[in-house]
Amino acid sequence: MNRIYASLVAAALSIAAAAQISIYKDGQLILFVDVQPDSIVLAGTLDQGIGSLGNSLNDNVLVGAIAGRFSVDNNKYVNFSRGNLQFQASTGKWRFAERQIDVVGQDNLNASSTYNGWIDLFPRGTSGWDSGAECYKPWQRTTSYWDYWLGGARTTESTGNDHFKKLDNLWGKYANADWGVYNAIENGGNVAGQWRTLTNNEWIYLLSKRTNALHLVTHATVEGVCGLILLPDDWKELSDVKLKFTVDLNDNNKQPWATIVDHSVNYYSLNVLSIDQFALLQANGAVFLPAAGSANASHFNGTNYEGNYWSATANSESHAYGPRITPYSYSPNSGYSRIEALSVRLVHDVK
Repeated sequence: MNRIYASLVAAALSIAAAAQISIYKDGQLILFVDVQPDSIVLAGTLDQGIGSLGNSLNDNVLVGAIAGRFSVDNNKYVNFSRGNLQFQASTGKWRFAERQIDVVGQDNLNASSTYNGWIDLFPRGTSGWDSGAECYKPWQRTTSYWDYWLGGARTTESTGNDHFKKLDNLWGKYANADWGVYNAIENGGNVAGQWRTLTNNEWIYLLSKRTNALHLVTHATVEGVCGLILLPDDWKELSDVKLKFTVDLNDNNKQPWATIVDHSVNYYSLNVLSIDQFALLQANGAVFLPAAGSANASHFNGTNYEGNYWSATANSESHAYGPRITPYSYSPNSGYSRIEALSVRLVHDVK
């Protein structure tokens, strides 16, 4: 198969005029070639292409990771997974979405112990590890937040004057409740313990405190899917895909998460990109968090409006933190009820 792709590249090289060639397999972009008279830009590799297992010509990146390096604290860095986390109950398999823009949507309401489709929205701490909570499996849905209390409802950890100091975060004693810690991800190395969920403080640092943070995050629509683009620390503007940034259109003290009175503004339209254009961004380390919606025991909140993601940090008996993306803003630390099924985007620690 590589010889076929190599032949196509060789043919592209013989083109005198500028041209762009996109190679798809089963509807997925696996190779993008931008041929100029005096230069060539490759996005992807010959066997692991855009949105696939590999996302860079860098062989040191973990299988399933995007090559961009993001700081989440002083001298602490991560690579993001290639797509949102997905689960298939009938086989017990976990995987990353094939492409960063892929979302399951309303089929998340089909979640059950025997469902043979994929789901990508999960209530808090539902890695499948028996944490003592009433609900700890990825398909379980109830209407009581106590059912998702790790260690069991109203334990000594959840009562008393100092219970907020002993919340059930997804690390330490309850680390296995983190989807990436407990599970082997089929297309992410297939070994448990290689991935994890960012903490609330890490999301805040990533989205607002790292150097030039506000010009490394922006709203976008990619191939019709709305969401948020995250750029790596060492980002350099690409001549072929120039991005506009949410912060530059917000007058509220330059804070993209500030309340916006005029809801006629839809930031998702700020950058409208084709899959080919985003392929170039991803080849240089860009991450896309799709607005995949949310679900609970009976209702699905649709895609392309809000993106709701878990962090590893609890903030009360009933809620936990996570970033929220809307057409009008993004917030690094919103509070979500434990019963809500949200997106999970895992990271891998790097130096």
